[in-house]
Amino acid sequence: MSRSAFSYAPQARDSSAIRRRMHEITQTRIHYGCERVLVMLHQDGWRDNHKRVHRIYKEEGLCLRHCRPRRGRSSRRRQPIKVATAPNTLWGMDLASDALFDGRRFRLLPVLDHFTHGCLDIVEDQSLCTDYVAVAVARLVAQRREQAEKKRPHQMQNSYTSAGLCSQKGGELLFLTSTRPYGG
Repeated sequence: MSRSAFSYAPQARDSSAIRRRMHEITQTRIHYGCERVLVMLHQDGWRDNHKRVHRIYKEEGLCLRHCRPRRGRSSRRRQPIKVATAPNTLWGMDLASDALFDGRRFRLLPVLDHFTHGCLDIVEDQSLCTDYVAVAVARLVAQRREQAEKKRPHQMQNSYTSAGLCSQKGGELLFLTSTRPYGG
C-alpha cells in the first residue's frame, strides 16, 4: 500500500447550499418525500446522487410522517381512562358475539366492576336491543342500590346500545379503544 493512500484523509464537500435548497423544497411542497426532492434537485441542475440526498434528507429531519385518517373513531375528544377508587364506582360493558355448532348466533354483554374485577351480570340473547340492555342494567342497579349511590359512568366499546343507555341512566359515556379478545 502506498504511503499517500495510507495517510489519505477524506475532505467532506460543503453541503450547506444543497441543504438550504432541500429545506426550501420541503417547506413549499409539504408532501414531497426524498425521491421527489431528488427529482426537483435534478431539475434545478444539482448532480448529487440519491445516496447523498437521502443521507442529507435524514440528517436534516425532513422525513415525512404518513398519517392516514382513522376511520370508525368517534368525533368526541379522547379522555384518559378513569381509575376506579371503590367498588361500584366504575362499571364497564363490552359486546361479544359467537355462534353455536348449528350456526345460530348469540350475543353477550358482560357488565364488569373495574375495582373488584368481578362480573356483575351477563346479558345474553340472540339479538340485544337498547331497551333490553337498559332494563338489565336498571335491574342490576336496583340489586346494588345500597352500594350504588354515586353517579356511575358506563363504558362500552363503540356500540349501538351505548348512547341510549347512557342517556336513559344519566351516566357518562366513555369510549375505549378496541382491544383483542380474551386479553391477547
